[in-house]
Amino acid sequence: MRLSKRCEYALRALIDLGIAREAGRSLIPAAELAAHERIPLRFLEQILLQLRNAGYVESRRGKHGG
Repeated sequence: MRLSKRCEYALRALIDLGIAREAGRSLIPAAELAAHERIPLRFLEQILLQLRNAGYVESRRGKHGG
């Protein structure tokens, strides 16, 4: 089964967020997530916005946001 890049990146981001949550990190900056998963930041931001609007992730704005 083939997945689109958007779907693949969304799944990779969700897995990474889940692992971080289990490790005790509730907030991860999008730039850190993009660097770790080697996903273009602008594309990841669009994906995370869709995931937030769908209720899969929560976000916080600001310097210590994620």
